[in-house]
Order: sequence, then structure tokens, then C-alpha cells
Amino acid sequence: MPILFGLGIVLYAILAYFIRDWRWLTAIVSFPLFACLGFNWIIPESPRWLASKGRISEAEDILYYIGHRNGKPLTKAQVSLSSPNKGAKQDRQYQVMDCFRTPELRKRMLINILTWFTCSMVYYGLTMNASNLGDNMYISVALSGLVEIPAYIACIVYVNRAGRKRMLCASLLLGGAACLIFTVLPKEIEENNATVGTSLALIGKMGISAAFCIIYIYCAELLPTVLRNSGMGVCSMAARFGGIVAPEIVPLGDFLAYLIFGSFAFVSGILSTRLPETLNQPLPDSIEDVENAPSGGDNAKVALDDENVVQAMEEKLTMLDAEEKT
Repeated sequence: MPILFGLGIVLYAILAYFIRDWRWLTAIVSFPLFACLGFNWIIPESPRWLASKGRISEAEDILYYIGHRNGKPLTKAQVSLSSPNKGAKQDRQYQVMDCFRTPELRKRMLINILTWFTCSMVYYGLTMNASNLGDNMYISVALSGLVEIPAYIACIVYVNRAGRKRMLCASLLLGGAACLIFTVLPKEIEENNATVGTSLALIGKMGISAAFCIIYIYCAELLPTVLRNSGMGVCSMAARFGGIVAPEIVPLGDFLAYLIFGSFAFVSGILSTRLPETLNQPLPDSIEDVENAPSGGDNAKVALDDENVVQAMEEKLTMLDAEEKT
């Protein structure tokens, strides 16, 4: 799905080339958003949310519908959920400030906030500045969208192999290094050979696009279940501030703009090395899970790597397949 971001920028550049009036261009690219209004009647409600609200029958109907659409030979009798225990003691209600109360969680939140801010600021800043690169602003903007596609493909291929932490750090450092190198280009090269500067800017865009893609997964896996929504909301708000700041940085000129973009990306990449790896690690449910997690995470024992666990899971899946066939 992130690939559509890059394709959208390319399509926007093509439309802008043929539609020079910005009012008509804005109206045309905004029109497809009206289709989103129909999602309320197409996308089913979350069964887990319905069950938590005591709407068991509706949750069971949706689960049956999902199984039926996925080709599972289920009957409605097989889809049975238990009602929540209303007499049980209510769980503690967590607040946003709980994201910062304990040392390890506070460290994760602060690094994530900076990283989200950086990703948004650099991503939108480089996208807005793309029209200033090269001789043809339409081609430059289209190229800034095209370079995102290999970045997203690399994330899809390697994020479950190299790990979230390594991919995020490498992407941020790559983007930051490209922007910082842009600032030290000799004047003669920048004026006589625009290809070098454009290439560095596109490499920076590729790196920050990959980082922006990974941070959504990585941040959610770093936060405990009880605070995941609140923590992601805070980080997303930081990203919006980054998007607000980006248009104010671009007019400062290439040197200052790329110096700011490169510095923030490089610092964020270095700080991200202080976060633990989450690949194949169990998601933390509580704040205690975060605080008691092994430091670093790379050398922690992974349950899914245990041959006995994997074998037991395979046997269970085989039994379920046999039951479905009968």
C-alpha cells in the first residue's frame, strides 16, 4: 500500500503538467476523496470492539462473514464468543501521561516522537523542494515520487529479515547523509552539473520514505497494548508538527534546508540505535512488560525460533485443517 504514495506523486506531477490552473488541479485531485464517504457502509466494524461492548451477536456475524469471504467452510454454530464478565473489576484507565512515567517507556516515546517529527518534516520538505531541482520541475517532482517505490519494495522484502531497528536506522542515516553531503557540494559542481545535486536529493528522499514506512510498524510494536493507541496518537501529532514546519524551512534556501533535514535525520538515526529490536518478539501488553524487557532486544531469546514451539504450532494447524476437511 505505501507504494501508492509514490505513484500518487507521479500522477500528481503528470496532472499538473496538463492542468496549469491550480484551482482546477486542486478540485480534480480532491474529488476522489468523496469515495471514502462510502467506506462506512462497506468496511465491517471490528469484532473485537463489538465483543468488548457486549454486542456478541454482531461480532459473531462479522466473524462468520469474514470466514465465508476467505473461503473457510464454517457454520454459524462454530463461531461462538463468550460474553465479557461485567461483574469483573474494571481495568485501570490509562492516560497519555502514562506514556512518560517510567524510564524505558519514556525513552522509547521521546525517541519515537523525534523520529516521527523528523520523518514528516524531511519527507514533505524534500517533496516540496523537488520542484527546485533540475531544469524541469514536473520531471523533478515525478522523480521524487518514483524513488519512493524502490524504497517501499526494500522495506517489504527486508523488514522481516534484517529487522525493524536495522532498517529504520539505515534508512534515516542514508537520508541524513545524502542531505548533509548536498550541503558541502562545491559551488562549481552544483552549478555546472545539476545531476549530482538532484541525485543526492533523490537518495535522501528514498531513505526518508523507507524510514517513514517502517516507523508505523516499529513504533506500534515498541509500545504496550494498554498505551498503544495513546502513544501512536502522540507520535502522529508530532509528525503533523513536522509537516507544518516543512514549508517554512524550504524557503530558507538549499543550504540551510538540507542542513536541517540532514541533521535531524542523522540524529534520529543514531538515537534509534538505543531502541530494542521487535522482530519476532512478543508484543508488550503492559508497562511492566516494557520495563522488564531485555535491553537491546537483538540477543533476546525468540519464542518463535524454538523448534518445539514451531513443531507444536504446525501440529495444531494440521489438526485444524483435518477438522475442516471432515
